[in-house]
Amino acid sequence: QRLRTSRSMGDKPRVWCLATDGSYYEFDQLPARCLPLLRKGVDLGVVPAEHDATREFAEFCKEVLNLEDDQIVYGDNAFFVDSPGSGTTHMADALGEAMDSLARKQIGALSRENSGNSTPKKGKVAKKAVWDLLPFKRTTELHMLEAKMHGRIHVLAESQEWHEMNLNGAILHRHVKNMDKPSIIEQLQLNITTPRGYVCSNEQDLLVAYRMLANETPDVKVIIKPIGSSGHGTFAPGSAEELRFYDFPYGDVVLQENVAEEGEGARLSPSVQYMESRVLDGKLCERIIMGSTTYGLRSSTAEDAFNEEIQGHAAKLIEALKPTGAGGFAFIAHEGKPMLTDIHTQSGIEHFTKLFHEMYGQDKFFASWSFCPNQALDIWTLWTRLCDQDIGFTPGASVKGVFPLLFLRGMTATLIALGDTEAEVTEMRVKADLLVRLVEEIPKMESVALCQTRNQIWCQSPRIEYRLQTQRYNLPSRCIGLLRPGRDIIVLPGGHEPTKEYWEFAKDVLGFDEDQAIFTTGDSFCLDHDFDDVVLGKLRSAIQASDKQWTFVPYMVTKEFEGWATKMSDLNLAVFGEDLEWVNKFGSKGILHRHIQSLDEPGIIEMIDPNIRVAKGYTCSTVDDLIEAYKLIDAKMVVVKPVFGAAGEGILFLNTEEQLRMYDFPMGDVCLEEFLDLDKAADGLVLSPAMHYNEGVLLGKDLVDQIMVGTSYMGWRKSEVPKSFQKTADRYMQTFMQHIKPKGPGGVDFLSVKGLPVLSDINTGRFNGAHFPKLFINAQAPGSAFFCWKAAPSNVVDVYGYWNKLVAAGIAFIPGKSTEGVFPLLYLRGMSGFYIAI
Repeated sequence: QRLRTSRSMGDKPRVWCLATDGSYYEFDQLPARCLPLLRKGVDLGVVPAEHDATREFAEFCKEVLNLEDDQIVYGDNAFFVDSPGSGTTHMADALGEAMDSLARKQIGALSRENSGNSTPKKGKVAKKAVWDLLPFKRTTELHMLEAKMHGRIHVLAESQEWHEMNLNGAILHRHVKNMDKPSIIEQLQLNITTPRGYVCSNEQDLLVAYRMLANETPDVKVIIKPIGSSGHGTFAPGSAEELRFYDFPYGDVVLQENVAEEGEGARLSPSVQYMESRVLDGKLCERIIMGSTTYGLRSSTAEDAFNEEIQGHAAKLIEALKPTGAGGFAFIAHEGKPMLTDIHTQSGIEHFTKLFHEMYGQDKFFASWSFCPNQALDIWTLWTRLCDQDIGFTPGASVKGVFPLLFLRGMTATLIALGDTEAEVTEMRVKADLLVRLVEEIPKMESVALCQTRNQIWCQSPRIEYRLQTQRYNLPSRCIGLLRPGRDIIVLPGGHEPTKEYWEFAKDVLGFDEDQAIFTTGDSFCLDHDFDDVVLGKLRSAIQASDKQWTFVPYMVTKEFEGWATKMSDLNLAVFGEDLEWVNKFGSKGILHRHIQSLDEPGIIEMIDPNIRVAKGYTCSTVDDLIEAYKLIDAKMVVVKPVFGAAGEGILFLNTEEQLRMYDFPMGDVCLEEFLDLDKAADGLVLSPAMHYNEGVLLGKDLVDQIMVGTSYMGWRKSEVPKSFQKTADRYMQTFMQHIKPKGPGGVDFLSVKGLPVLSDINTGRFNGAHFPKLFINAQAPGSAFFCWKAAPSNVVDVYGYWNKLVAAGIAFIPGKSTEGVFPLLYLRGMSGFYIAI
């Protein structure tokens, strides 16, 4: 007889509410088990509001499964243990509101689809559907909730009358006090083999049942199984004397002969799960049992004939019992034949495993297992570790991998692995177990050279490799807003009226002194070349007249910087930056890849952590290198990136050998990389998040997205990448900084490819463009959100004219007075503008 499968449940919306009556000792761990089973925009999950571990897991599921906010309903904790006065009325209101919200969204989506555009048509709300509510068990509070919902929900659980007729134990065994009444299997004459056993209600029943079992088998081994606990509380007493002290914490039990052979080790128990008289799809499940404890679940390894036989038994039982809720049947192999050992008439851990398997990989082999996670391990860290090892299973996107069916920090967790073979599943489980046990210690790093007690000399010169006029003037001037009145000094290029004009504005608005700026002759492109005796004399005089310690803050440490800075070494000045040896080792994009001329030598990133994702590529020094790398990359489109480039300068996209042969290395060595298919934000901009640090200390709590136009950034905004991306990127960054131990500024850029971070750019040993808005925020509006953008100002509107317009519009950010507004971090009339909205 063939069974109807759960696929016929269709798209009917479900409310998961795994409440219990408090006798279930893991009642606080139950509600969150439904979250991975929610279908986007369709189902609701009800979980306790005052449970931090559940909220953390809910936020994870919301992001990874792309759920709507209102698909998770938070209720009073007491509701989940059937406690009087548990807010059933509030729960009914919250559920009704969430149902209506999802219904409106579905109608809007259908309207947009039917109209062929993004504007939903107005229409009447459809008749309110009846939702199936899936509980753990039918409680008093659920009875009340069902009544208050006025027919909007249908609880899929057995009635009290059904339970009285079909108690789990009574289906398999007779009650020891009523031996004349056959079990239900006996009454139905189903010809299904079961172990010997009896239903018991007190310790005297246990002793009587034990004597009856021992009469046939003097050294009988027994096992106690509470009725209605879905396997919880099962244990094997070591002697009859233990039975005298059993206190029935779950109510009536079955005392059953333990038919497992002694010394057999792990036992396998194939099982069939059903919901509303329908068997769940996919491969059958089997429990791995050690003693009386379920160690884990996996797809059944029994022979096909054995599985078919137990499915036949399940079909007979379902037809006879006519269940309306969830349940299952567990078997073992005894003398080569199936023996029915357990019947569960409520949801168990097998259901959550099987339903997930049914939804996302019913043709796959699977295994699920539980463990107690370390309190220090959070769900995001575990998830990013799984993704780093390429074994994270993203529902709806992945075809195999590992996913957390439950993760309650410091309490319990359940993982599932899905794969094409049993061996593949086992391999992923071993990897996941290692990641769970991994302990990472991240030392706290503090800024020393750029600390608040030292005065600073800002001397930001472009590298000699740079060519753009904007770099010549932007780099020295974009840090003006970071000076502290009466303390710090900045060196600026002279002979440039827009720079002088912006300095006068900053001096007025930010309260600087005239002598806080020193202007060079401005003769050279590279500011470092203009530190003549006049400039050095002014610096020396300012330092010697102060009782403070001083720090040089260059754009980056170069030979040109050291050429003039060493002339002041007698003043015991600190330098915020790396030494040249460090810069030569870590200060270029070349650390991303192996050099094509030495393929046997791993790249630095590869040595730091081979799990950090980078694009396929190689460092190249000659045209022959480029051609060889192009062949190894084996991609039509490739990207050329100068290893010392900044702000997108020098990046080219090429697709033929002929183009590569014409390249003349104007900025020195390059990286040749595969062209990646990049993820985009909702507005269509490429997702290119970045992180920045000063002396090993990250700036800001989160990633910022670069606003990319072509290969150049035009600003920054709060990142739109998911939290799992941020956690992975953060771990990459922490690992990277622990290894390179920076003493100055730096940053890295990522790209998002299929939702995963790819380390794409190394900007170490120097200031990045985002340092300045981040440092400005830290000084003027700590903790505030910001949006930063570039735009060239008009040649006819000077900075005062622009500022007056901001003030007139009521949106000017006035440092020391405002909490929000717009401020020009740089305004070089007719050339460059750099603005921040706070």
